[in-house]
Amino acid sequence: SHVRPSFDRPGLGLWLAVVTTLGAVVGLSAAGPAAGPVWESPVALFWLVVVAAGLCVLASVGVVAVGVRDRTAEIGLLGSALFALSTLALVHGLTVPGVLYGPNRAVTTASLLALPAALCVAAPLLAPRTRLSRMLARSWQVWAIAWAAAVLALSSLLLAAPDAIALPGPRDAAAVAIALASLVATLGLSYRQLRLYWVGELRATLVASFGLALVAITSIQWVGDRPYGVGFWLLHLLDAGGVLAACLAVALGHRAERRVSDVLVPILQRDPLAAMEVGMAPVVRRFVAALAQKDRQTRDHVVRVGELAMRVGERSRIAPRRLRHLGLAAILHDVGKLR
Repeated sequence: SHVRPSFDRPGLGLWLAVVTTLGAVVGLSAAGPAAGPVWESPVALFWLVVVAAGLCVLASVGVVAVGVRDRTAEIGLLGSALFALSTLALVHGLTVPGVLYGPNRAVTTASLLALPAALCVAAPLLAPRTRLSRMLARSWQVWAIAWAAAVLALSSLLLAAPDAIALPGPRDAAAVAIALASLVATLGLSYRQLRLYWVGELRATLVASFGLALVAITSIQWVGDRPYGVGFWLLHLLDAGGVLAACLAVALGHRAERRVSDVLVPILQRDPLAAMEVGMAPVVRRFVAALAQKDRQTRDHVVRVGELAMRVGERSRIAPRRLRHLGLAAILHDVGKLR
């Protein structure tokens, strides 16, 4: 067995505390004694969701652009999932009864489908080491475009015919089951970003982890049945804040931390979701850039050594920080060839 000291998992304690505390607060305020109506204002809800979801759509497109630029499947898939979530959240806001529409089913249908749709897009990230996930990640742009088209088509249908699709409402057994599955899966995505932080120590992945944790907690809304109560408003705020935090953290963080994707081609082709774990450290980018000017063949060699070392390390189940050090050491093993 391997001992993994707590300093190999920075932020884990805070992550657990945030998830459990906010989960309890939201659960009690959505279905407990504090769930009573406080402020019923469809107009306020309309503007809150439309403005926040609109910003989230734009931010998620920025994340996808970063993924395309860096040829990084991890970022592209995450951005595409957040785009799906934000687009259906925008439909939820536009169809709030009492503003642009009267009573309709689309407002709850869009809300219930938003997170499951996002998780379908992000499916390769939920089981990154499977053969299917690696295959989908190698053509993630096609996968993302197909899902974006499906989400946009569904959104158009809900806006044009808001009563066309009827799904179970809050506290229905099917809705609760979907909510529970969405909660677990989204926490899985959040934990993956936290693990990437352990490996690469990039703050963007830590913030993205907490943002996704907030989004996961919003699944609790389907155990409540009182709109416009404390939990109702809190859930909408957490949803918007979580998506924006995840989008901005990834887009801005990786804008300054450009990937060495041209050097990671061997990994991108074989195991795209492992590329971020190898190429996160700034020292790697500086070394590879200098080595590329001197000897391209050696540059490609060191990244293949890094890839094999990381694979062996993962099979050996070594601690995340040690895995990062192993990858760095493997890539830097030919540092003497610079001079």
